[in-house]
Amino acid sequence: MKDPRDIQAPLRGCSRRQFLSSAIALALLPLARPSRVDACSLPPSLAGTCVPNSWLDGGRLAVEGYTDQRSYLPGERVTLFMSSQARTRATVTIHRLGVQQDLVWSTPAWVRPNVVPADASEHGCRWERGEDGAVSFEVPATWLSGFYRITMRASSSGGRERDGEAFFVVRSMNPGRQSRILLMLSTNTYCAYNNYGLAAMPGLATTHGSFYDQVRVASFHRPLPLGFLSLYDCGAGEAVSRQRRNAGWDKWEWPFVQWAEENGIALDYATNEDLERHPDLLSSYRVVLSVGHDEYWSAGMRTALDRYIRAGGNAAFFSGNVCYRQVGMDLPDSRLTLEGDMDGRALWSHRQGPNRPENLLTGVSFCYGAIHPDPIPYTIYQPQHWLFEGLWPGGGKPKQFPQVGCIGYECDGCDFEWVSGAPVASHRDGTPGNFQILGLASGRMREYEAVVHSTALFGRDDGFTPWGRDLRQGAAVLGLWTEEGTVVTVGCTEWARHLDDPLVAQITRNILGRLSQ
Repeated sequence: MKDPRDIQAPLRGCSRRQFLSSAIALALLPLARPSRVDACSLPPSLAGTCVPNSWLDGGRLAVEGYTDQRSYLPGERVTLFMSSQARTRATVTIHRLGVQQDLVWSTPAWVRPNVVPADASEHGCRWERGEDGAVSFEVPATWLSGFYRITMRASSSGGRERDGEAFFVVRSMNPGRQSRILLMLSTNTYCAYNNYGLAAMPGLATTHGSFYDQVRVASFHRPLPLGFLSLYDCGAGEAVSRQRRNAGWDKWEWPFVQWAEENGIALDYATNEDLERHPDLLSSYRVVLSVGHDEYWSAGMRTALDRYIRAGGNAAFFSGNVCYRQVGMDLPDSRLTLEGDMDGRALWSHRQGPNRPENLLTGVSFCYGAIHPDPIPYTIYQPQHWLFEGLWPGGGKPKQFPQVGCIGYECDGCDFEWVSGAPVASHRDGTPGNFQILGLASGRMREYEAVVHSTALFGRDDGFTPWGRDLRQGAAVLGLWTEEGTVVTVGCTEWARHLDDPLVAQITRNILGRLSQ
């Protein structure tokens, strides 16, 4: 039985007489077939389309959908479940995204409206139970490992509706053979920020949104609103997408992939889930990459990467806010569960929660970082380090500490002291004993987060550490540590946005070149 709060609207496109006739006819049918209802959250407009702005982040799309998994091997079957505002003939196309957007597959499909349950945030849309709107195919053996975007276009939209988008990743059938570098996409963060079906104002039918709307379980089996996979240009009178800077492939990972392909750097691909589903996958690679905003990690993910590093594997974090919150992975049902309150015991560093600071893995933490800082450059304090080879003319030593790149959005740092004019890690915060600070850019943490962090770490609500450091004064820290393997971090979400800077690009080439050997 459907929840009475399910997001529904009357069937549209028919007269009152037609509607009554249909109702009488349906009453004579056996009740074995599920009902089909429009999934719009408001009554239809005079134009017969969903009223704009009824939902956040682009509103209701003409056709939208999601895949049964996020990651596949060649030969495995992909199934796409779709729904539409009205029964329509849609075109489904798939492109592999990199420097080029290569069309690899296309098919027509009939799509019908499906219910959007009120609990879709937690339990998924469950469109796989419907009769229409599913497309299934096997991944061809010729498809390269990569990120594949699905576009769903209604042929009847006349250009008035934006296309629905979904995605999946193809892993390599022969891991490590074509590339020794594995790019791990931050798909958990996509899911955590997915607020599909959340009403734009009170009083409208709505789902429960995302982790940031008080949901504590988030299903992957939902469409992604606009602004996650490609640029969302809002129209006149439309609200700007909340996802324009928070999460998604198009903001950091796609620019990184484009740069890598332009520079002849081959990558294999995986998702966050793959670290838990297939932890042995890592052993085929020399270096694992995290790019952009990689906030939500499970215990299984951390364990898999920890073992890999201690067995001699390398990791590079071209990312920020990394491993900040803990989630549990319900792999059979494709769901994430927040392991505690958002700003409480879900924090990996919480003394009464996991008490496993992310510093232990990355060397840095958002608790000592900055948010929405001014776009200032890193100051490089060890310019002779191998990370900076090729940056200085003639290989000489700069006369002063040089500045490189630019920070922004969310940054990770560590506790440090100034020694002879340079920052040195104090190791009071869980940062590994041989962690070296190579560069640093100062920034500020907001009052609220500073208090959250001092409470989580030390049980005090003043935003200070017991040794007197003000957590409002943060930084993005560029550095590395080594056990059997080497871990490099840039301490900032925005690194990939600045790969057009020759110095940032050279540092990135140095890291990938050294760690993939």
